[in-house]
Amino acid sequence: MPDSHWQVISLAYTSRLAHEKWFDLVLDLCEEISSQDKPPFHIHILWDWPLKWDLLKKIGGRDFVTYYGRVSKNKLKRIVSTCDYWLLPSRFLETFWLSALDFISLWKPCFAFKKWWVSQFGWCILPLQESIPLFNQIPHTLKNIWQHKKTLSNLCKETTLLYTTEQRITRSQDILWIPSKILFLSDYAKNIWWIEQYVENTRSLLENKWYSTTFYWYSWELPRWLLSVFSSFNVSALLWLQKQLKKKPDIIRIHSYIRWFWWLPFFFLPKSSSKFFVMHHDFWLVHPFPSLVYNEKQLSIDWIVDYVKASFQVLGLVKWFFSLPFVVGKYILSLLLVASFKKHNCVHLFPSDFMPPYYEKFFLEKNMKVLPHALW
Repeated sequence: MPDSHWQVISLAYTSRLAHEKWFDLVLDLCEEISSQDKPPFHIHILWDWPLKWDLLKKIGGRDFVTYYGRVSKNKLKRIVSTCDYWLLPSRFLETFWLSALDFISLWKPCFAFKKWWVSQFGWCILPLQESIPLFNQIPHTLKNIWQHKKTLSNLCKETTLLYTTEQRITRSQDILWIPSKILFLSDYAKNIWWIEQYVENTRSLLENKWYSTTFYWYSWELPRWLLSVFSSFNVSALLWLQKQLKKKPDIIRIHSYIRWFWWLPFFFLPKSSSKFFVMHHDFWLVHPFPSLVYNEKQLSIDWIVDYVKASFQVLGLVKWFFSLPFVVGKYILSLLLVASFKKHNCVHLFPSDFMPPYYEKFFLEKNMKVLPHALW
């Protein structure tokens, strides 16, 4: 049993165990914890692949690193609710504010690299520095804010009340008029708490407001590259979407789905009176590998030579050579998808004002809106 002066900080990590999520930093933290008799941390890891075995080698069965793998939504929520802080060391340019918000909703702050995507949460996000190991900087940060812990908890509570699902939908109505029929297209990843919760909350809220809603989603059961290839030519999705258009929905709302499933359905879709709202969560249309984009300089891409060069810079020679057909194919499909967008009445939504300038080469400024706190 720990002595009375030994305080253990409980951390939760719920992202993919991948290099692009900067899980290497978490591996170093786990190794340091495993070498201590009385470590200051207990870290709970609730996801898997692709660095699962690297993790298990590092921790060697020690008590203060608990690996769960994928768990159900209810079990995940139960475990993280017992933790003191959430750990999100990812550094690539993607909007993680939905993930952060769901942990903040438990009235607990997050440790993260404080970039453009979390600025709206203020001190609910505790900033990490890239040059200092997590084992050293987390205690230092907590020492500085320890006397404010209760204040931070209250701040998280207040922030949560500002960004409930209902509040976000209400704010979104400045841009999205109140429709009667909504067709909602979304990906749906099993056992990812915030995505499951988001889909369920949105469906329930819209139906409670007497909207007629139809949901359509995919689960990630295949590797992403294979999923992208098969679903880009998804004939069944095309036929299903054509059938839904005959019902004349007022709005077709596309969550992150478009990245994987909708090239063929959109390209051959007949023009309709429905208004399309497409949410862009990362730079999937700008860069061949958005999860490997760590700074703005990597987004200076004007045409296919830059696109291919960008893939070489993040992959290295060998991986780049074998990925080249995929990279060129994605570039062509992206241009075709942009052309298909222009056939329809589309509004492109971005969760941060940082993003639209990089999409100006594809879409008119009047068709791009920043909507950081509305998810539907």
